[in-house]
Amino acid sequence: MPKMTTTTSNDSALSTISKSPSTANVIEVPPVDLDYIFAHMMTIGRPNTGISTCITEQDITDLLLNVKSLFMEQPVMLKLKPPITVCGDIHGQFGDLIRIFSK
Repeated sequence: MPKMTTTTSNDSALSTISKSPSTANVIEVPPVDLDYIFAHMMTIGRPNTGISTCITEQDITDLLLNVKSLFMEQPVMLKLKPPITVCGDIHGQFGDLIRIFSK
């Protein structure tokens, strides 16, 4: 069965599929300012942010490399208070997602 191994270089993270039975490489993820990335993402689709507001490829790479440890820090079960907004498939429209949860 193919398995995913991840390697990193100075400029990018590369994923390769390996058919070898060896274990996946453990990568060390450099610290990034996730709060900055999240705050920047929240400006997308807002008035007066300009049409050129975008997330850089490096920000996406940094986010993806850090997301597993971020989720692992979270509890399995959350106690939430109503009201709760549930959002279905937005067909890749991130601006729509921001507008839904900004209400």
